[in-house]
Amino acid sequence: MTERKRCTWVHDSLYIRENGDVFPCCHLQPAAVGNIYKTSLKTIYNDERIKTFRQQEIDGTLKCMKGCTLPQVSPVEPMLDHDYDQDLKRVLFSFGEKCNIRCIMCSQNHDSRVELTEEVITQNIEIPKSRPTVTLLGGEPLILKSAKRFIDHWAGHGAKMALLTNGTALSEDMARKIAENFSIISFSLNAATKEIHETVNAGSRFEKVVRNVGRMIEAKKQAKTKVVIVGHMTIVVENVHEIPDFIRKRDEFGFEHINFGYDKKVPPYLADNPELKDELIRAIAVEVAREHNPRRIDLHRLRLLGLVGQPGARAPVPVSAPSLATA
Repeated sequence: MTERKRCTWVHDSLYIRENGDVFPCCHLQPAAVGNIYKTSLKTIYNDERIKTFRQQEIDGTLKCMKGCTLPQVSPVEPMLDHDYDQDLKRVLFSFGEKCNIRCIMCSQNHDSRVELTEEVITQNIEIPKSRPTVTLLGGEPLILKSAKRFIDHWAGHGAKMALLTNGTALSEDMARKIAENFSIISFSLNAATKEIHETVNAGSRFEKVVRNVGRMIEAKKQAKTKVVIVGHMTIVVENVHEIPDFIRKRDEFGFEHINFGYDKKVPPYLADNPELKDELIRAIAVEVAREHNPRRIDLHRLRLLGLVGQPGARAPVPVSAPSLATA
């Protein structure tokens, strides 16, 4: 009997958008369950709306599960009511869509001025005693005033924090703060070479981002902390051929771990180009075999694309699967 796939996110996670809307996950699914401009995060965590989705998840009728690519790793048991101070494991904040570059796969409003306000952060969001991983997203968090104020506020409370950045705006002072207060920093490099990086991350400069990764490594050494420096690659049609090189250059770039995402255009592109797909499967296998510690490579989404396995094999239906924990 095939084991039913689960969604742990409706039980242990909350995602807060810049307008205050709260969702169970960063895919904005199944629907908003509250707004922190109106209600505290603690109240929203057990709102009747989210309990409806939890019941659907338990019954196996949660509609957004099909095609989900999010990792499903959680020690939390499925139930309708959860303890805010014990069961909440992930809180993700999108502070705003404003960004200083224009990635070709991104549909956000890069010029938006909407940001979460400091008052909401300090008054309506109580830090759970369980110390969940708090992930800062954007836009580009390091150019958003609200995100930088948030770092100062929550860092003093011992929260476990993670940051996803394009790496262009990392100052020495911010690198020091991150080294001293964060658990994870993830750089969206999105390529293995300068040409493709600057094509995908339009407006970025490859050398600057690589230099800032080095700045982060040095800040970590100075602070003598264990912040994990991660490299992220969102796979698009323009960079799909660089996946093996991105894996091979992990150590050269200075990343302790690497992980992947992918644009919705990639699965049909691979289906239409089976020879390229088979070539990628072989090359990825070679690079993973060369890696002295394969656990440093999160293969979850490469598996969903059918890029880990035997050439000629069909890609599995995208469903939830265990993966190396990432930001």
